[in-house]
Amino acid sequence: MIVFLLILGLFAILIGLGIYMGQRLLHPHRVSPEEAFQMQLANGEISEEFVKRDKFPFRLKSEFGYELAGFYFKGNGKKTVIFCHGISWNKLGSAKYLSPFFAENWNIILYDHRGAGESGKAYPSFGYYEKYDLQKVKEFAKTIFPETKIWGLFGESMGGATVMQYAVLDKELNFIVAVCPFSDLEELMYYHLKKVKVPRIFRPIIVYISKIYIYITAKFLVSKVTPGKDICSTNIPMYLSHGDKDLLVPYDMSLRLKEKRENLAPTVFFTGKDSGHTPYLYTEHKEEFERILINFLELYSEI
Repeated sequence: MIVFLLILGLFAILIGLGIYMGQRLLHPHRVSPEEAFQMQLANGEISEEFVKRDKFPFRLKSEFGYELAGFYFKGNGKKTVIFCHGISWNKLGSAKYLSPFFAENWNIILYDHRGAGESGKAYPSFGYYEKYDLQKVKEFAKTIFPETKIWGLFGESMGGATVMQYAVLDKELNFIVAVCPFSDLEELMYYHLKKVKVPRIFRPIIVYISKIYIYITAKFLVSKVTPGKDICSTNIPMYLSHGDKDLLVPYDMSLRLKEKRENLAPTVFFTGKDSGHTPYLYTEHKEEFERILINFLELYSEI
């Protein structure tokens, strides 16, 4: 009887941990636009040009029922780049990356993912639904920038994973940039369980329960969120970067992706030495990151 109760108690704990993991994924901490602006301004991530340039707001209806909110900067009409932010942030998280695009007078679009910033409420799905929202934004971009000859995507963290998943849907893309993306959501879940020293024998049970909880609650399959697999099925030029001390998304994910993809399609890889997750990779290696980015853009965005 005691053994039975102990086993029952253990399974109750595992079920609780699985649900907790699912809740953490579906209810991330969100930074408001007001907080983001003040924090990034203090950190030097928002330039004077970003503040002064005219911003044109827009709202679109997602095919899943909520609104997508964003704004754009008008460039010369020939080159357009769309930015995708990370899970805890909002569209302002992309502000730090804009200087090279301002310098070349690109059309630039920033928007909030579902459930973030000014967009409508919805659970994050780590690219599963976000890629279709990005498709909607791209369709809108074609109406306001009809003369575009070069199309690019730029994403960080979950945004990087989103542009990688979207790439298979769009034959017009000329390049993508992904900063600290994950390559497989289920693998990322296992990584975090290992990081907090959950015994190996229990990890599959916790992940399995979490996947069921996520499917019931947010209506998407974790097993289908595989950005690394998706991007390896395309030949779109890619600039991939990752901090080698990243504790949120393991550096090894991008390293393995680079090693696999560079034999299949143009892939430029930058390692942020001794850097963690974005924004640290960028802020600590800004000069080198931008030098490689500019060279990459010169190579893959010529008209």
